[in-house]
Amino acid sequence: MRLTVLAVASLAAMIVGITGASAKDWTATTVRIGTDATYPPFESQDSSGKIVGFDVDVGMAACEAVSLKCEFSNQDWDGII
Repeated sequence: MRLTVLAVASLAAMIVGITGASAKDWTATTVRIGTDATYPPFESQDSSGKIVGFDVDVGMAACEAVSLKCEFSNQDWDGII
């Protein structure tokens, strides 16, 4: 249950960040998303260190929809807030 709430909160935060950006005169081409990649299957690191998972797929799809590049950064949860 806690994991589901965390996943929904993460998705909501990403959506709010992306929609807020569309209200401005946006000149950046990259969206940087911080995540604590310790919650598989939502986000985790594969054997090569790449961040993968459901949240990454949703973030990439959202960035693709608005023609931006997504950049994910793995951080401790305390560093994100």
